[in-house]
Amino acid sequence: MSRKVSQEENELLIKINDLTNDLQRNRADFENYRKRVEGDLAAATNRGEQKAVLRILPLLDIFDSVFANLPNEFRETDYGRGIILAEKNLMKVCDELNLAKIPVKVGDEFNHEFMNAVQIDENSEGEKEIVAEILQNGYVYGAVILRPAMVKIARQ
Repeated sequence: MSRKVSQEENELLIKINDLTNDLQRNRADFENYRKRVEGDLAAATNRGEQKAVLRILPLLDIFDSVFANLPNEFRETDYGRGIILAEKNLMKVCDELNLAKIPVKVGDEFNHEFMNAVQIDENSEGEKEIVAEILQNGYVYGAVILRPAMVKIARQ
């Protein structure tokens, strides 16, 4: 035998159903909010790190300049070893921050995605453009190109 549902029981069942739907919507809204906040926090952290990393680039340029002009006999002095140690420590920090030098060598084929050609050897001829000189190293932060390498190119 089935029992007849009273008006009061029917109203309570509707109220329970409405409250259950409200709870499910609130849970979904909260989950969306939580994911959005986590994404915003990650993006803000990334922007902050990127700003810090950008401030390191001039230091890396100074070390590049120092090593380009450092005589070999000077590298074996205490002062030279100190400079080399400081550069190694700075590069360790760069690795921890996910900052990496764009690997460019003289003789590499010119790649406009990672390099800016700021000079061209007008005396060279050919179809292929290659790196003739690296004028300033480029850097990537994760997958983001912070600064392309500035190069002189020649045709081959």
